[in-house]
Amino acid sequence: MTMTVSRQTLKFVGLLLFIVLNVALFQWTDLGRYIKPEEIRAAIQSAGPLAPLLYLLIYSIAPVFFVPGWIITIGGGLAFGAVWGTVLTVIG
Repeated sequence: MTMTVSRQTLKFVGLLLFIVLNVALFQWTDLGRYIKPEEIRAAIQSAGPLAPLLYLLIYSIAPVFFVPGWIITIGGGLAFGAVWGTVLTVIG
């Protein structure tokens, strides 16, 4: 008897494993201590007029390093306000 697993099931299990590993990474290591919205805001605003471009660059590169998007989204809201933060987040 051969058991076959659908491609959709494998994708779901992979996504679930990815989420669990990321949560574990931020809960059981010191990584969560270093990535805070306030620090992202200060880094973005220190760029002056280039801050929106820096924010877009950070927002584009962050998934490569498995940085949760909500942290950068909150940083964008703090740095640029609700309206511009939303606009830049959608573009990013």
